[in-house]
Order: sequence, then C-alpha cells, then structure tokens
Amino acid sequence: MNEAAARPYRAAVIGCGAIGSSIEDDVIGAHYRALLPLGHAPVYHVNPRTELIAGADPSEERRRLFADRWSLAPERVYPDYREMLERERIDIVSVATPTPYHAEVALAAVEAGVKAIFIEKPIASSLADAERLIAACETAGVPLAVNHTRRGDPLHRQAKHLIDEGTLGELSSIVIHGAHQLMWNASHAFDIASYFNGDRSAAWIVGKLEKEPALDPGGTAFIVYENGVHAYINATPGHAHLMRTELYGPKGKIVIGNYELELWRTDETHKRRPLLLHPFPQVLPGTSPMTNLVNELLDQLEGGPEVISNGNTAIKAVELIAALYESSENNNRRVDLPLADRSRVIRSN
Repeated sequence: MNEAAARPYRAAVIGCGAIGSSIEDDVIGAHYRALLPLGHAPVYHVNPRTELIAGADPSEERRRLFADRWSLAPERVYPDYREMLERERIDIVSVATPTPYHAEVALAAVEAGVKAIFIEKPIASSLADAERLIAACETAGVPLAVNHTRRGDPLHRQAKHLIDEGTLGELSSIVIHGAHQLMWNASHAFDIASYFNGDRSAAWIVGKLEKEPALDPGGTAFIVYENGVHAYINATPGHAHLMRTELYGPKGKIVIGNYELELWRTDETHKRRPLLLHPFPQVLPGTSPMTNLVNELLDQLEGGPEVISNGNTAIKAVELIAALYESSENNNRRVDLPLADRSRVIRSN
C-alpha cells in the first residue's frame, strides 16, 4: 500500500442534513431491513479507511448539530462550502445537498483538487449538468460514486448474481413499485432496473406524470430496453411500498424489497410448471450498502475497478425520468432514447 493509502482518507460532507448526517435517527426502530451505517458522515465516522474532518452547510443549526454529533470543532463546519474546499485538505468529499446544487458543488470540488467524490442521487437536475460533471471528473481523474444505495446492498447483489448465473433463465421483465417523487426517491427504481438488466440502454419509454406534489411529482413508466427486457415502474401515491422489485424469467422470479426476499423457481417435473418457493441464498457479509460504495470508490482511487454506482450508470436514471416527462407532456406517446434534448431541468428538492 502506498503512503497516501496507509493513512485514513480525509473526508468532508457538504450538506449536513438527514442523509449527510442524521438519517439513522429516522430509521432506527423501523420494521424493514436496513444495514448500518447509513448516511455520509456515519459511514466515514466508522470506516477505518476514512477520517471525517469537516462539513459545510448554510444552516447554523445544522452546522451546530453536525459538529456536536461528530466531535468536530465548530470552525471545521463551514457556512460556505467553497471556503471549506479552499481551507481544508480533503481527499474525499460527499455532496449531500438538495439536487439542484449537486452539479455546481461537485464541479467546485473537482476544481478544488479533491481526490474522489461521493454524490447523492440523482446525480444532477439535468442531463447536461450530469454530462458536464462526468466529463470533468474523467478529465481530472477523480473517481465519482453516486449513492444509488441498492447497488451496494449485499442482497440486491446476490439477486443480480442469481440472474447472471441463469437461475431465472434469460431475464424478461422487471416490475418495480417505489415511493413517489421521481427524482427524490424513485430515481432508485429507475437505477435498479438498469442494474438488474446489466446497465443496458433503454430503447424507448412511455410515461405518465402525476399531478401531485407540484414539486417533483410521481409517475408511471413502461420501458423497453435494447435487449428486449420490459420494465414497469410504478412510482405513484397510494401504495404502501417503499421499494419492491419483481424480476421475471422463464425459470422463475425473484422478489426483493425493503421487506421481501423471495426466490421462486418453476417445477419442471409438472407439465404446468408451477412456481415453487425456494430459500433465497443469503449467507453474506453484512456490510452496509453505503460502506460498500465508499470502499469501492477508495479502491478505484487506489487503482482498482470503477465503483459499481458511477456517473455513467447514474445518468441513465435521470434520462429515463426526463423521457417520462416528455412522454407525459405529449399525450403519453412513445419517446425514443437517447434523448436529443439534454437541457431539461427537472425541478426537485
């Protein structure tokens, strides 16, 4: 290991709210599956490869709580992230701001000379901003990870392994029920559909946008990928699922979500080939999803392979959401991909 890798990487968080700092307070005691640590500061705090050294947030109250929670001197938590980037020697920075600021903040971090970036989903509010950020990181040699959390989850990875080894036969269709608000939450659904389908490009989409909420509404999408796989994503109000994914092939199905973990296989001994429930193989390392993504980001920084949730995978979710908007605005017509217009800004929080 080289000298730089022998010491902990100096980490900082821009955006000291829930996902940046305190989200574990909200999930402790919830009756669904979650592995901790969860949140940017919590991950850096417990990871022996990182040291949390600073934060930035315009809110005085959030700065105070962040400093107290992570035992930082008040002067190490800045009201202006640009001042933090200038004054602190930062190796890895998390961008945990509201989405409209993602690209601006991350580009400033690249210009300031940070070594790696871990950014919240969605990667940006527009395809143009996302492409600008991806290009800047590639030019500067700065590894970029995006917190599409399920890509780091050991059980979702196991489901992907089962698909890849042919347990279901050729993947044919994907059905996802996800919490509404397309950018804020359902970007996970569009991303995990791409993940299970090997990050292949979508060929076309038909979508319907909901009317509420006014900022970042939910929606429904039917997607056909270039390899023929079909996906239906329901991110509308009125259902109870946080996230539930169903994966179908001729030999069976997998159901995986915040509560579910099922493997169904066809009974080839019966002429009607009924589905039978089988144990889902789940004896796996219990590392949290965000810990896995951070460690893979650091591995990439040290010359390893690209992190599994990167800019080029994350932009696919933004493109599908932008295409859903375009379809809905044009009487739910089919929209072919890739989109010609990269400039649409999707408003969200």
